[in-house]
Amino acid sequence: MGPVNDTTRGGGDSRDGVCDADRSGGAWAVFVLGSLSLGTVMGFWWWSHPLPSTDEDSIPPYRIDINHATRSTLDLLPGVGPSIANHIMARREQERFTEAADLVDVERIGAIRAIQIAPHVVFR
Repeated sequence: MGPVNDTTRGGGDSRDGVCDADRSGGAWAVFVLGSLSLGTVMGFWWWSHPLPSTDEDSIPPYRIDINHATRSTLDLLPGVGPSIANHIMARREQERFTEAADLVDVERIGAIRAIQIAPHVVFR
């Protein structure tokens, strides 16, 4: 008998019939399955949290005249509480609102909140 070669016990030599690429297949499979699972979860989350519609049908049945509304009426607007209602009232004392873009000039109302409020208000 000749000397025992360590590569015959799975040391990575191609003579044992299994190359190193075949041994890493399990890790690759775990990576692929994990990625697919994460993608499925994220897909379900995205599907259950759709972006708000901008269709004319999505306009609420009520509209508030932002130039004449009371503080408690302004509180009914989405994303508006007592503090922002005070800012709206202070802004309209300086200058009347004429369009939805004017909402961005109000302190603590950014573009996103202005977009949320716009379908709920009228400018008279």
